[in-house]
Amino acid sequence: MDCRPRLCAEAIAADGSTATIRTPPGRWRWRTPVRVWLQSDPNAPMPRARYSGSLNVDGEQQPLDVIITEGKQGVWGIAPQDTPDNSGALVTATWPGGPAEKAGIRAGDVIIAFNGKTITNASKQRAARIGQVRAGATVPVTYRRPDGSVRTTEVTLLDSHP
Repeated sequence: MDCRPRLCAEAIAADGSTATIRTPPGRWRWRTPVRVWLQSDPNAPMPRARYSGSLNVDGEQQPLDVIITEGKQGVWGIAPQDTPDNSGALVTATWPGGPAEKAGIRAGDVIIAFNGKTITNASKQRAARIGQVRAGATVPVTYRRPDGSVRTTEVTLLDSHP
C-alpha cells in the first residue's frame, strides 16, 4: 500500500478476510471514497473479494472501497488420473523442471493430500487447487510412492508452464 506523501504499514490476515492499516498521526485530506487495492499474500486463498464500508481515522469517517486482487492461478505441473480405488490422484506425468518434479514428485506417485485437503481422485486434486491457490504459494503435498511409502513435501506453484 502506498500512502504518499506519508507511508503507512498494513497487515492482511492470512485468510484474506481482514486488513489493518496503521497511519502516522495527523490530519488527512480525503478524496471520497478512499479506494485501496490489496494483493493478498501468495499463500492466502483467492477470495475475489470487494469490501465497501467506512474508514475511521482521527475521528473522521470516510467511505472506503477495498478491492482484493485475485493474483494468478497457481499451477504445479502434473497430469493426474483417477486411481481405481479412489485412493488419490495418480500422477501420470510431470512437467520437466516444473514445481512438482522439483519437489520430488514423479510419475507413478499418488497424490493423497494437497494443501491440507484429502485427495481421493483427479477431480478433487483440481478442485483443491483451482480458484484456491495463487501462483507463488508454497503448499504441502502428501503422496504415496509405488512401494507404499508416504511422503510429504512442499511445492511452490507457478503462474504458467516453465
